[in-house]
Amino acid sequence: MSYSRFGPDSDVYLFMTEGDRLHCCWCKLLSLPGNCEDFVAVKHRDMIEHLRKHEEAGHKVPAEAIERLEREAEEPASTRSQ
Repeated sequence: MSYSRFGPDSDVYLFMTEGDRLHCCWCKLLSLPGNCEDFVAVKHRDMIEHLRKHEEAGHKVPAEAIERLEREAEEPASTRSQ
């Protein structure tokens, strides 16, 4: 399930995989031309911090994605939907 996808209002593609791993897919902070790399976080707070760096770099990050991560950070991992 994705938190955000690339589009007119988003420069980040963020989704969760098995094991509650959060991926910033083809991360613009890490990727170089010809080399697509994901930023991966296990903790929601780490991904929120990463997304703040995107914002500082001038990238568009949907507020809803950060808000959802913040809500989920407060929940026990066993109750999160994937």
